[in-house]
Amino acid sequence: MALGKKAVGGAARGRWPDVRVAALPSAEALFRAAAQGGEVALARELALPREQLIGIIGAMGLDPSRRVRRWKDEQRIRDYLIETIVARVQRNRSFLGGEVGGDSPE
Repeated sequence: MALGKKAVGGAARGRWPDVRVAALPSAEALFRAAAQGGEVALARELALPREQLIGIIGAMGLDPSRRVRRWKDEQRIRDYLIETIVARVQRNRSFLGGEVGGDSPE
């Protein structure tokens, strides 16, 4: 590393940012929020800073090309997460016959 340049987290070295996994909402909680409350509930769960949103994407493996990691706009990252998670919930719902989220209506 050249003098005067400071590495910040893991992003400066080409890795996902160093975010404590315990501080992130679980994938199960995000999918459940999307299944039960839709985009609005998921957006509430994702009201987090950019670094944590990027950490969620990295932890869930939602960006294999790592293009989202370079985005600076927090709302753009949040919209990507919402779109991706809702699409997976809808795809799973078709395979599970509408039983997504673990809670049955009976």
